[in-house]
Amino acid sequence: MRKRKLRVIVVAMVAGLSAQLGVVGMTATQASASIPTNFTTGIPAPYVATSNASDPDVEPCTYNGQTGYCLYASHDRNEAPIDCDSNGNNCQNYYPMTETLGYFSTDGRSWTAEGNRNNVTAGIFNESAYVSKGWTPSGAKHLWAPNVENVGGTYYLLDPDVSSLADEHTSSFIGVSTSSSPFGPFTPQSRISGDPSVHGGYASDPDLVKGGDGREYLVYANGDVSNCGGLSIGYVNSPNFTGFHTGWPQTLTINGVGVLGNCGGTGHPYMEGPSLYYTPNWEMAHVPGPYLLEFAAKPDSTPAGCNGHGEPSTSNSVIAYATANSPGGPYTYQGILMCGSSTEWTDQASIIPMADQYGAKELVLVYHDGPAPSTGRNRTVHAEALMYGGGKLAGALRSGGSSYSQGGAYQNLLARDTGVFALMSEDSSPVPDQVVTTNLSAGAVLSAGRIAVGPWEGFSLPIPYIGEYDIDTLIDNSTHLSGAFLESNANSEMVSVYSSSSNLVADSYDFYNPEQFDFFFWGGDGTVTIFGSDDLSVATQSDGTLKANGVPEGYPAEHYYVLHY
Repeated sequence: MRKRKLRVIVVAMVAGLSAQLGVVGMTATQASASIPTNFTTGIPAPYVATSNASDPDVEPCTYNGQTGYCLYASHDRNEAPIDCDSNGNNCQNYYPMTETLGYFSTDGRSWTAEGNRNNVTAGIFNESAYVSKGWTPSGAKHLWAPNVENVGGTYYLLDPDVSSLADEHTSSFIGVSTSSSPFGPFTPQSRISGDPSVHGGYASDPDLVKGGDGREYLVYANGDVSNCGGLSIGYVNSPNFTGFHTGWPQTLTINGVGVLGNCGGTGHPYMEGPSLYYTPNWEMAHVPGPYLLEFAAKPDSTPAGCNGHGEPSTSNSVIAYATANSPGGPYTYQGILMCGSSTEWTDQASIIPMADQYGAKELVLVYHDGPAPSTGRNRTVHAEALMYGGGKLAGALRSGGSSYSQGGAYQNLLARDTGVFALMSEDSSPVPDQVVTTNLSAGAVLSAGRIAVGPWEGFSLPIPYIGEYDIDTLIDNSTHLSGAFLESNANSEMVSVYSSSSNLVADSYDFYNPEQFDFFFWGGDGTVTIFGSDDLSVATQSDGTLKANGVPEGYPAEHYYVLHY
């Protein structure tokens, strides 16, 4: 095979770096010297042993003169379901909750509980405030899924509850409370109900966001699992937040989401826990948007890509996302960010850019998980880093664990390797929007067919005996690398291709025998085209494998999204 001399054009080298795997879900032990000593076990780092926290909402905030992050969560009481029939079945409330929890962090890794209401550590709001207003009957225990937003210096706590124990499936509303502090004390001000024609005006799991037009939009779940609820959005009147403007709210259309399920013949799966982001505010290149909707969905069966390779292989609720050009949509379903838990039926999450130890922004998915319930729920909050690029997000594995060093957030944000990246097949390929993996069980063949980035999906571009290229620099500069190596971090071997009819396979141990590829990084869209030694492009085949049998250099070739932290 013809080899090329290594030639580097417009790229900064990363000298002295070892090939270190820093991908989502990695749980291998690192050198103890690299583990910080000043980090505590806490939310979302990545396990909460005592707080019984769920439904996390993370926001940038300033508290006591310090900039950082505020995390809000529901408080699982670990009680048996309530409001059941005489046989203890058909319960209306499987998640009794009466408190909202609050935590603050300056770095997104070490968290401090703020507030203590009714002897609940981290408690910042209690359902009793709604009972006193006559909004909620005593004993409802339905204070689910909070959201807090700073609007003009006033902090608005949006906490849903129910107004009737006779029918909790249609009586949910969103209570609005205010404070001058991100952790209260909060004073109830008003209630927001949903569209009365949709499940009686049911409104839960709120998320308030300022759109690119300067308006405040409220996205929420418009029903529960009993009525196959979907998602709605409304332009709310501000600053009072007492209701919606004329013509709002509207049920959200998410084209393509039916691939996950068809709950009750609605054409969509049961959905809840939405969060909406206007991503230009993140000031990060190549992220999806401009409106990114993240939500929980209950699939009819285990989704493709959620089997094996560290996935739980269940049909429990997944975290998914969709994008749109305007807040009201229509939205286009883009994929799964996290497969369902092996033990917990529900899921809910929040995405936030956080600064890593080097000051660079990283996307973090904060979510809940928990053990299989016996009588009640006892969920905990975790965090994983998300790879992104080319307007796409890759999924993350659930690393879980019972200590900070076992979580994906630790393995990725604290030990960031700027040379590690992943590849995702483009929309026009036979296997669209699937992450390329090194299939070690199939002879280290490269193939596209994964949702999440785990230990098998990391790649790097090594510089012999020096280090590796900084992937961010390559992307930002529309770089052309001629005669470069591709290393799979799954087995630390170089990728080779022996002919145009053979698969790309990671099987070379040194720099003398592997294939040398040409890489064309397109800075404008965050993608790359790759050409093998015969000047034929790498292309995804109908079976998902990768071969260097595409069009020759100079012709439009398949693009791969370059995903990075």
